[in-house]
Amino acid sequence: MKEVASERILRVEDNYLLRGAGMFVDDVPEPPGTLHASFVMSPHAAARIVSIDARAALELPGVQAVLTGDDLAMLTRPMSTGIDLPGYIAADRDVIARSVVRFVGEHVAVVLATDKYTVQDAIELVQVEYEVLPSSSTLEQALEAGAAIVHEHVPDNILYRGAFSSPDFDVAHSCSEHHLTESFRHGMVAGVPMEPRGCLAVPERGDMIVFYTSTQIPHIVRTGLAEHLDCSESRIRVVAPDVGGGSARKQFSTPKR
Repeated sequence: MKEVASERILRVEDNYLLRGAGMFVDDVPEPPGTLHASFVMSPHAAARIVSIDARAALELPGVQAVLTGDDLAMLTRPMSTGIDLPGYIAADRDVIARSVVRFVGEHVAVVLATDKYTVQDAIELVQVEYEVLPSSSTLEQALEAGAAIVHEHVPDNILYRGAFSSPDFDVAHSCSEHHLTESFRHGMVAGVPMEPRGCLAVPERGDMIVFYTSTQIPHIVRTGLAEHLDCSESRIRVVAPDVGGGSARKQFSTPKR
């Protein structure tokens, strides 16, 4: 066999990043009048929202608005999975929870302020009263008779049933000398990019919007924004600058969690 000499291939994409010349979402210049947003999140896995009192937050200098799910419902459509599989039951989700929350950390209000420090202080001042509801913390609990229902139109908590099989599996399985049945559990696994998700929306002349975001799917983000804002895609330009890691975590268009 003939030996082939190898040589080192120089990387050409690192130089400007190592010099600190990268352009991430946080590096995009903020236009005058930019507002910063932060979210009030539910501490409960399942609860009814009884009331939201934003008066203390609105009195904080720099806070411009506190918007609830009902406010956002007038501006955008609910998120929908839109999975095209026979038997799949769609479960739309408001971008901000309106009457109930369905998981710990679901957003119940969004605060807008003139700087990122004020907005963080303001979310602590929003008072939310909850009526805690029964919830399930495991798959087995969610499937039990009488389990807490996550979506009212899905009485058994199952959005989709799917199955697959391999040819002649039953024959091979019946001939096996050993059979093992076991349940395995592991903790939550998630990609943790150096740059978290972020976005900056900048209005331009006319009714155009330039949307800077840390994403791996700028075209799908544009389609999603146009759909949920009920406007033409031609009005939206999505810019994905340098992205500080993704590992497929930034390949989805969902409400931030």
